[in-house]
Amino acid sequence: MADRPESQASLKPLAHSWSEYPCAAGLAEALQVEVKEVLGSSPVVARGESYLVRGEYVLNRPQVAWLRLSCQGTSRGRQAALVPGRSKFEITAEALDVAAARERVLDVTMADQQHNHLGVRVRIRLEG
Repeated sequence: MADRPESQASLKPLAHSWSEYPCAAGLAEALQVEVKEVLGSSPVVARGESYLVRGEYVLNRPQVAWLRLSCQGTSRGRQAALVPGRSKFEITAEALDVAAARERVLDVTMADQQHNHLGVRVRIRLEG
């Protein structure tokens, strides 16, 4: 996927629920995330499907520098650089390979300044 999913016009609002994912206490305190909107080409995550997630965050410590969107498998997309304080984010993913058939989970993951993976911060469950 390039910088944007196929075409945002082709993505539709998806029914979903989300929850914070257990992570190290220091990371949980460093970054709070709230998912506001999930758009996608399908409620079932499969090869070639595209997703866009918008939300807000509060970054209290700079140990987390990036937010990414991923599926249970391999995906690529646009990540969001984080700045201290409260701000909005928009991240995208295109599923390249999915670990399980009929997958309905997307993860909002964290990375440090060097793009090292720090873990999952929020898990999104697609409904419908």
